[in-house]
Amino acid sequence: MNFPDIELLIAENKSLQEQLELVRSELTKRIAAAERASARQREFLWGLLDALPERIYVKDEAGRFLLVNKAMSEAWGIPIEEFVGKTNVDIHFDQAMVKQLDETDVRVLESLQEVVMSDAMMVDRQGKEVWLSRTKRPIRSLDGQGWNVLGITSDITQIKQHELALMQAWRQTIEVLSNTTEAKDPYTAGHQRRVAQLSAAIGRQLGLDDEVQSILSLAGAIHDIGKINIPGEILSKPGKLNLIERRLIETHSTAGYEILKNLILPWPLAKIIYQHHERLDGSGYPQRLSGEAIMLEARVIMVADVVESMMSHRPYRMALGQDAALAEIQNGSGTRYDRLVVDACVALFVDQQFAF
Repeated sequence: MNFPDIELLIAENKSLQEQLELVRSELTKRIAAAERASARQREFLWGLLDALPERIYVKDEAGRFLLVNKAMSEAWGIPIEEFVGKTNVDIHFDQAMVKQLDETDVRVLESLQEVVMSDAMMVDRQGKEVWLSRTKRPIRSLDGQGWNVLGITSDITQIKQHELALMQAWRQTIEVLSNTTEAKDPYTAGHQRRVAQLSAAIGRQLGLDDEVQSILSLAGAIHDIGKINIPGEILSKPGKLNLIERRLIETHSTAGYEILKNLILPWPLAKIIYQHHERLDGSGYPQRLSGEAIMLEARVIMVADVVESMMSHRPYRMALGQDAALAEIQNGSGTRYDRLVVDACVALFVDQQFAF
């Protein structure tokens, strides 16, 4: 190889090094730009998470917190960095709640389906009552090899307070309606309240939840609201009603339904009142419904209504007493009246000495 060839090789090598240096410089710039973009994305995502009022967190399969947002940190009064790596047991002061939360995490990871926990009231670290709504769902872990739990907790205290205030307003309205009915028919004063009391007690005996028991109490309190359309002289007539008068009395179920059907209530009171004189065998009124077509709540009200009416004085007769009332519903058990409702009612009076 002559000298010109060596010089050419040196020149080519120098040119290659310069090109490599340019490539290296360009790669460095691109990597730095990508890192800056990634940092901006992380900053944006964290800003988004921290701006949300919901408490958001991610846990691994062992129940350890991997990520929490600002709302979660502030709610617990624990810095974000102190959350990471800890479990519910480490940070939660309510161990019964810890058990429920951990069991829900396991259910999410086993089913890989979203779980919505029912709204719950709890006392926070400051002794303040708060209502929380929790949703948990499975998400892929960062390495893509497993699953994590994403938790979203919303503070719905204000919503609940408004709901409770609205419920209270509706209950007061229903009480006014009940009092209005009883003012129209003084001979049955207290009848609706006693039917409400017995209906709720039957609901408890049947094991129905608190919400249904509340509905039974409210429906019982105004089940005869339609009687405000009936002339007072018929309601308080001391003698036996004639056919026309009896048919007029029977319109009170429909009248009650018409009064309530357009009210936006959180309970199906209108429908219950419409059905409370139906009978399982179709012999009732006004729709001649039978069997399962009659709401459970109406089946409870009908039994309570019969028992209370027979045990109380009426303008046209003296009270017939507890034995006669229980015999009536037992004789109709499984035909006119729901067997389970009858059994629950009888058990209240016989086994638990229920009294109005």
